[in-house]
Amino acid sequence: MKVDAANLGIGSAETMRTWVRKAEVDAGRRPGVTSEEAAEIKRLRAENAELRRANELLKAASASTPYAAKNRTPPVPGRSATRS
Repeated sequence: MKVDAANLGIGSAETMRTWVRKAEVDAGRRPGVTSEEAAEIKRLRAENAELRRANELLKAASASTPYAAKNRTPPVPGRSATRS
């Protein structure tokens, strides 16, 4: 493999081995996470992190409202604040 890597102008045989293993996984000839699955996992982790940040922002914003301090829901416009 070292000779093949040199013939192809690849810096090291290990780089070529890594590419071959990845191609075998992608083709289903070797167990492991395919490139497509790895990309999807990466995308989902980034999306999850973004949703967590947004959720924390919304929690902080809702905690700063006057109704949050009294632990009650805001009144609905057009309805009486007291119940009978």
